[in-house]
Amino acid sequence: MKCPICGNEMAIAASRTCVDRDDRPDLATRVWVEQDLCCRNRSCSGWGRVQRRARTFLIGEAESGEEENSSQTDAAQKTEPAAEQNEEG
Repeated sequence: MKCPICGNEMAIAASRTCVDRDDRPDLATRVWVEQDLCCRNRSCSGWGRVQRRARTFLIGEAESGEEENSSQTDAAQKTEPAAEQNEEG
């Protein structure tokens, strides 16, 4: 995925597995992987900040109003630093 500011390819800064509805027997359990994407270009104003959050459903599917992949998050509009990156350049 491309950075919305500079157009360079972004990197995965963090990843987590999420589970929903596992305590509700009347609804199907959903499991997905959520990844925070950051710009890897050090000269970009968005470097080190989460620009996008991508979700990929493993079990179940997104509900109406939920975007599965490449949804822009509130974190993309804040100046939260992402996890440290070991890549240079």
